[in-house]
Amino acid sequence: MHPGQMSLPIPTDKGVWIVYLREKKAGGTASIVHLAEAAIHLNADASQADVTAATTKLGALATKLTCKNYETEARRVEGVKTFDLGESDAGELAPEFKAIAETLAPPAS
Repeated sequence: MHPGQMSLPIPTDKGVWIVYLREKKAGGTASIVHLAEAAIHLNADASQADVTAATTKLGALATKLTCKNYETEARRVEGVKTFDLGESDAGELAPEFKAIAETLAPPAS
């Protein structure tokens, strides 16, 4: 992924997420990422059908999102919430997100 791109849906025990890479900076040994997310909350007892429906909904949404429109587009889809996650060292992310962040490339200079 490069800045401005979305991840594929990431199912977790707290819901299904897509990660949007706003910015990535390489410096020293740390890899700093600026992230935003779009998520659908699922209850702990959500059925596999609910997880599949949320994953499908976020997957379809991800194809429409850009850096400038992700909040507006996400508001149009029932149940989707967006959050600016700010900057983080990619190595300190939760395992589900770290796996995605480690595949990201910093922007070309």
